[in-house]
Amino acid sequence: MSSRAAGSTQAYVTSANNAAVGDSRPGRRHRRRRGFSAPVPDDRLTRLERQISDTMRRSGHDREVLDRVLSRSGTDLDPAQAWAMGQTHLHTIARGRAELPVIARQHRMPPEVIEPAFTALCEA
Repeated sequence: MSSRAAGSTQAYVTSANNAAVGDSRPGRRHRRRRGFSAPVPDDRLTRLERQISDTMRRSGHDREVLDRVLSRSGTDLDPAQAWAMGQTHLHTIARGRAELPVIARQHRMPPEVIEPAFTALCEA
């Protein structure tokens, strides 16, 4: 292949790649980025868990959203107890059991820091 043909092929490939990743420069074709999304679960409980998780993630550190979710849940759990319950559930589903040292290590903190939340949850 001649260098001229190779150059035009390279320009075409570059243009196609720019269009595929959403290059919005004038004269370029703009295409929305597409990625992989999480599969939609079949059961309603898993969908509810995902919706709550998504709501909390989107709210960031907005304590008002957390308080609203907890008040509408029909429980008397405080945020720390709810977090401990969620961690217990996730670890039980993923690993078959929930252990305080493993949960603490996953969150990069000493077990003594999160132990009060789990103790309060057991006493609730």
